Parts: sequence; C-alpha cells; structure tokens
Amino acid sequence: PHKVRKTVIENVINNLKSGGEFVMLDYAEFDIDTMPIFYRSIFKTIECKYAYDFIKKDWKQILNEYDFTSFEEHFFIKKYVRLLKAVKK
Repeated sequence: PHKVRKTVIENVINNLKSGGEFVMLDYAEFDIDTMPIFYRSIFKTIECKYAYDFIKKDWKQILNEYDFTSFEEHFFIKKYVRLLKAVKK
C-alpha cells in the first residue's frame, strides 16, 4: 500500500546523507489499458493489486516532495520498467 511506500521513503530520508543517491528499479508510470495485450496479460497474471496503484503514481513528484532532486531515468522493456535515480538535497 502507498502508506508503506511512504514509510520506506521516510527510512531512506533518515538514513541518506545530503547529496546521497536513492535508486529505484520498478515499473514506470503507464496506463495498463493502453499497453499491448501481451504485456497486459503478463502484468495481470503476475502482479498484485498494489502494482496497479504503483503505476499510476508520479514518483518523481512524490520524491520531490521529500526533497529529492536531480532525477535520472533509464527505461527497459518498452519503457514499462524504469531505473530512477534521485539525489537527496
């Protein structure tokens, strides 16, 4: 759930020095209804209900609210998976 995700971010904030990097490999934001049927069927088969919420979140905005900046992104698997790096202010 998103509440747990916020707790994880707070733990990162509490343990990361200013200028430290937080790197997250997970899904990028996307609309599941517009993805190709092959990928959609895999997603619906293997993912839990929380993944549906996760893909709707703007993680750069969320991390920015926790004073992260200098975002870098690298995409994989047709841009459905993202390596997101953020720097703590």
